Amino acid sequence: EIANLPPPPVVQSVSVGTTEYEYLTEMGEKHVVRMNAEFAKAGVRGISLLFASGDRASQVYEGKYWVNFPSGSPRVTAVGGVWLGELGGGPLTADPDTTGGFSNTPVHARMPYQDDAVTRYLAEASEEGAVQPKGFNASNRGVPDLASASDAYIIIKRGEETFVGGTSAACPVVAGMISLLNDARSAAGRPMMGFLNPFLYANQQCFRDIVGGKNAYGAVKGWDPASGLGVPVFDCLLKAAMAPVGGVVGGVVA
Repeated sequence: EIANLPPPPVVQSVSVGTTEYEYLTEMGEKHVVRMNAEFAKAGVRGISLLFASGDRASQVYEGKYWVNFPSGSPRVTAVGGVWLGELGGGPLTADPDTTGGFSNTPVHARMPYQDDAVTRYLAEASEEGAVQPKGFNASNRGVPDLASASDAYIIIKRGEETFVGGTSAACPVVAGMISLLNDARSAAGRPMMGFLNPFLYANQQCFRDIVGGKNAYGAVKGWDPASGLGVPVFDCLLKAAMAPVGGVVGGVVA
């Protein structure tokens, strides 16, 4: 429906999904392939799709550790979570509930934008002796791509203050940042960000690296399956998104 709107909303924050295992067993691989094709078409149209990575760490089915879908699609941006610990006193570490890891869906091979980051992660994790589950497939898509705060948001519900959290809280925070990048680009007569991942991985200097905490994977320097690239630094991303015309932003010529 979104793809058929003229024009469509260009930033989407989505908090739905379940394990890849359930998608494959209930819907079949053809369904996943079709959804990925639609995600890819949205990116080309300038639509940025951000999915909450999930809040069940890594789930084990048939002896394998699974991430969620659609956040496990290489054609969307998966947002994980970070927090300040049980008592909120810090330091900022990976939220232990954040779903992260590597896809086990055959059609979710790792894409080139993630190659260097995963290669460095494997070397860093080996050097540091970071926690990892057995049997993960690092040749497939890694999740999440980045992270934001996923704990202790105060909202008003039915007239009362209450707390919410999880990656469903983190994802719209990042989406808001992307909307502001689009505002700046629109004012300059430039195209929307579109599919974000090539841009994000090409600008890893624009993230606060998270080196503490774990889900099924321990956080290390650089990208990792606990916190992705880390927490985005808006001013740096804005500068990168407004770089001189001729570069590539989100798979679209800037």
